Formats: sequence, C-alpha cells, structure tokens
Amino acid sequence: MSITLNSKSSETLAKMIENSNGKIFRVTFVKRDGSIRDLVGRMGVTKYLKGGKRTTDENKYLCVYDIQNHGYRSINRGNILVVRAEGIEAINTELKLI
Repeated sequence: MSITLNSKSSETLAKMIENSNGKIFRVTFVKRDGSIRDLVGRMGVTKYLKGGKRTTDENKYLCVYDIQNHGYRSINRGNILVVRAEGIEAINTELKLI
C-alpha cells in the first residue's frame, strides 16, 4: 500500500530521511549542476568510512550512503523533491523547477 503526502517543504522531507532509522529509502533531488538525481540509500552507514573529517555543513547537507553506487553522497536539504520510505511517498510542493 502506498500513501502520497504533499509536503510543503524540503526541510520536512529531510526530516523524513533523518528519521528513517537506517531503513532503505528512495530520494529524488536536484544536483548542484541542475540535473535531477534519483538515489536509493540509507542513513547511518559507517562501515565504509576511512576516517577524516566531514567537509560539508551538516545543517545544509544530508550524508547518505548510496546503495546502488556504493558510496557516500551529500544531498542539499533545500533541493529534495520526493522521498519514498516505508510505503509513504512525500512530494515537495514548494520547490519549483524552471
């Protein structure tokens, strides 16, 4: 069963990802170059970390492990379009694409 929610903001969708508790989700977002990216990932994966310091601002970016491409990705919280997790699809109705 799938439920579709029309969310008002990217921040609400970012919170949905943060609260996924390590479960797999799908997110669609706008990359820095303006292209649309679809990613299947998980939060909280630490197995493949090699040490070092995070280079992105954690207030602006989510650090997600990309299951399909086996690597960590940073997602700008303000550019999230759709999140699908646990049978719920949340759509950002605030972000307009040109």
